[in-house]
Amino acid sequence: MGITTGILFLIAAYVVPNYKQFRSMPSPFEMPENLEIVNWSDLANNVAFLPQRGWQFLIVNYGSASTAWIRSVSVVLAVVTLIVFFYILRHWYTSRVAVLGTFLFGASSWFLHQARSAEPDVLYMLAATALLLCTAWLSEKSYTKALPILALIAGLLFYIPGMWLFVFVGIVLARQEVLAKWHQASKKLRITSILLFLLAMLPMVYGFIRNPSQIITALGVPADGVLNAKIVADNIINIPGLFINGLDEPFKWLTNTPILDVFSLFMVIIGIYAYRVGHHPVRGRALAVMAILTVVLISLDGAAALGLLMPIIYLLAASGIGLMLQQWFAIFPRNPLARNIGVAWLCLALVVVGYYHLNRYFVAWPHAATTAQVINLEQ
Repeated sequence: MGITTGILFLIAAYVVPNYKQFRSMPSPFEMPENLEIVNWSDLANNVAFLPQRGWQFLIVNYGSASTAWIRSVSVVLAVVTLIVFFYILRHWYTSRVAVLGTFLFGASSWFLHQARSAEPDVLYMLAATALLLCTAWLSEKSYTKALPILALIAGLLFYIPGMWLFVFVGIVLARQEVLAKWHQASKKLRITSILLFLLAMLPMVYGFIRNPSQIITALGVPADGVLNAKIVADNIINIPGLFINGLDEPFKWLTNTPILDVFSLFMVIIGIYAYRVGHHPVRGRALAVMAILTVVLISLDGAAALGLLMPIIYLLAASGIGLMLQQWFAIFPRNPLARNIGVAWLCLALVVVGYYHLNRYFVAWPHAATTAQVINLEQ
């Protein structure tokens, strides 16, 4: 871990002195957004993404209505996502892989945008990591006391359109683990779990009674409830194109640039290979099921649910990093110099990738003609 910490310290040594320069760059904080939250009735009539929109409502009405404070909710949710992401990697791999994988995810342009936008897309990233956290806890016999947290997470996930599918499929596939945790838990933990789940679901039930049309939104299907086979097929076909050409939405992305850089894509391929040859089959199945369900949700709702796929992609990239280090250490099992050189080269690659994403997000995207044009139109 020493060489890894040293390389990442050099990154901080570059970023901190140049903090004012980053702040002076054109920022998406200046882009207009309409949160459409005026009073409690607005929240009750639309409970979708309530864990985020509820906090934004409180900030607007009882705190500061500045854009920076409104978007601070997304920053907090993104930080929580990154912490959970690190915890999962630390639970699955070594501390070194957890640090490097979390840095790769946190420095990506996609993550940076979600963290600095008031849009609810950040909740999809948090939902994906929360589901994987539940998977990790269910696989451990010593995590019986986590049952109330699992119940609370399940209840909150229902506020994110389409996530009911992940909850139900997860419970069905992990029913033995869920039942085992339930039987191992004390009566007090069971009652606490039920109460937390019901408490989390109470605003949603009230919202559905007040405005039943919200049920369609919660299911993650089009607002009119009609599924167009051609649109569904096009959404599925366009998924690979999102990683090659990026999003065709200047408001969110630097157009005609891929979401993944070459290094990350290469690590993802290696990570898929690692799971393909039998490394950690349980984790591999969990990631595969989540990826399939995400594709289903994207096919119904377009690229809005793409945030669900990003943590999975970067977990695969972290797996690739882990396999690369494992193979390198196998070649030099007792040569610390050679081992540190391998780690140093890998860290250097991450520094280059991080610099590329920082410049793409903070410099190239705000200065792009298409971005400026869209912002001017919105204003």
